[in-house]
Amino acid sequence: MKYLKYILIMIVVLIFVNCARTVEDYWEDSGVIFTFIYSYNFETGEDTQLCIPRNFNNYSPNGDYYLSSKIEINEKGNRILNIKAYDINSNTIINDVVDSLFLRSSMTNLDKIVFSNNGEMITFSDSLIYTVNVDGTDFKMHTIGKYSTFSPDDSKLMYVDEQGYISTIRIDNGNIERILLDDEVTYPIYNPLGDEIYYYSDKVIKKYYSSESLVTIIANMQSDPVEYIKFSDNGNKKLILGDVGYTLDEYENINLIEEITFYGDISPDGTKLAYLDVLEEYIWVTDFEGTNEERISWWGCTSSNNIYFSKDRTKLFYLLEIGVK
Repeated sequence: MKYLKYILIMIVVLIFVNCARTVEDYWEDSGVIFTFIYSYNFETGEDTQLCIPRNFNNYSPNGDYYLSSKIEINEKGNRILNIKAYDINSNTIINDVVDSLFLRSSMTNLDKIVFSNNGEMITFSDSLIYTVNVDGTDFKMHTIGKYSTFSPDDSKLMYVDEQGYISTIRIDNGNIERILLDDEVTYPIYNPLGDEIYYYSDKVIKKYYSSESLVTIIANMQSDPVEYIKFSDNGNKKLILGDVGYTLDEYENINLIEEITFYGDISPDGTKLAYLDVLEEYIWVTDFEGTNEERISWWGCTSSNNIYFSKDRTKLFYLLEIGVK
């Protein structure tokens, strides 16, 4: 066992031989933590190492590129944000999406960037909410708020404003509508049809019916915080990610899946779940009920909060951080 550390280092060095970045470059960035993007092909059963990402933030909807985000402090103490798009195979820059944006907040890391449903725009926030096309054009600073996401038709952003209201703003003309006020709202999100809003408030998952202006309680999460709610394409099935994972079926029946934590995704057709088991340190795929487990990753990983089913359902992308301690 005393030689295991050195064997692992030699394996990682050999992997780097055919990669776009050198071992020295990555070692300077990350010390003894090595990060890789992998894809698993459900049709062939093969997993492929794609690249060593630079400041990874999120995958594109089709998985052909990824976004990086980096916040640096200049000589005047200002925080400067840069967002770039990299080809996921060659790891070469496609676009400078956001170039040298001065941030208002003291944040040191950007939350996950959200893509529009057509894949052409992104939104992100510090204390202000922004949108920009993925080719770097039509950059807009909208309003004060957080947790911004797109409406299903991409015409609006939904967010939580500075007073705690779930609100929307039209991207084209800036018209703002306040929808509702609740306690400690986080991560509001439309269902894919756009007629319901799911959100987390004071340890409870709630649903707002737009047509009836009615709020109902879906589940009491007790002490479990919720980070994300993810939907199948038709909205019938949902995956709730937090300290533990839950699923909601089309009848809003809730099912606890203890192995799932903050790190997971639901397939577009709602038949599969993918997640990181933080204890065993492997990526698993199961059916929606949490049964018929299949291990995807071929070695353990210390963290992976970026697990993503491709829109065509053929691949699973995941980020592995492999450390020598």
